[in-house]
Amino acid sequence: MLYDHLLSILLLAPFLASLVLLFLPNGARRTLRAVALLSAVPPLIIAFVLLALYDYGQGGFQFAESYPVVPALGIEYNLAVDGISIPLVILSAFIYLTAITTTWYLKKREKEFFLFLALLVTGVFGVFVSL
Repeated sequence: MLYDHLLSILLLAPFLASLVLLFLPNGARRTLRAVALLSAVPPLIIAFVLLALYDYGQGGFQFAESYPVVPALGIEYNLAVDGISIPLVILSAFIYLTAITTTWYLKKREKEFFLFLALLVTGVFGVFVSL
């Protein structure tokens, strides 16, 4: 089910956008902005879905995802959110969207700006949802 992978989608949206931005030409200003803006919408929607579906009566970590990466070494990919990290994810998603829209008229090095902003947000989301 899609709800089982919400946190992975939250992390992958800005990361995949950074990969797309990496290969776009510098002169494609409208495309750069569109990709950046489209990468900010899914995390914001997912953040509010997490807020709506979180069971505050139960508390603790919810929406957990765990996948073995290197089982022989005990390395796993673990994600989950709790009552503290959900507001932080919402705030980060809102700031990401705001950062893109307020720098809409950036004239110099916009490709680099949007690319590194997407990578930064990926790391911030990773901090808030990783176990």
